Amino acid sequence: MVIAIIAILAAILFPVFIKAKATAKTTECLSRLKDLGSAYALYTDAWDSTMPSGVNGPLNGLIRQPIIEQLKPYLKTSKTHYGYVQADPKAQKTDTGIPEVFFCPSFNEEWRKAHPWYMNAGTYNLEYCDAIADDQYPAKKIPECVAIWNRLIAEQKISTRVSPRPGPSGAQLAECFFGDQFREPRVSYPHSGGTNVLFLDFHVKYYRPPSARNE
Repeated sequence: MVIAIIAILAAILFPVFIKAKATAKTTECLSRLKDLGSAYALYTDAWDSTMPSGVNGPLNGLIRQPIIEQLKPYLKTSKTHYGYVQADPKAQKTDTGIPEVFFCPSFNEEWRKAHPWYMNAGTYNLEYCDAIADDQYPAKKIPECVAIWNRLIAEQKISTRVSPRPGPSGAQLAECFFGDQFREPRVSYPHSGGTNVLFLDFHVKYYRPPSARNE
């Protein structure tokens, strides 16, 4: 009888624990993106409203090393991420040397193993940098960045998971999903089928795209 009661309670509580854990990771992701947004804000304040430059080639939509180095002095924490730095599915975890705030805490490691091309797995995607490509060099002031974003929207050259709109509140700096619309149609949205987004005005918001799947 006691065993039966315990089994029933476990069946009831287990989904609750799973949901609570997922919610905690979503909150942690939002917190990391807010810290990243604060670093961007401090950087632009120190450099006369100029954004860091960071596009150094098509690296599967991942965070760019130049941006990491430029933002490091403005981050609240120096804690680094313990994860994978190689694309090999058999790679071992190690200290990446990359600040933890550049990684989503909900990244699915099993997904990484199935996509061996995916380097520095788990870092946030840089929608804005991917969209403007070489226009990022040299670094530009925020109004220029907004003008580029608005032009790309008008020319329908932006392909993001969250519907873009003109202005700094619509320009997506960083987003958390795993996949590549150009290589891999199956995209993982880690937060109950949703994604967290950091915008050019440095606010952060949670979205659940209609076509999203929690994989």
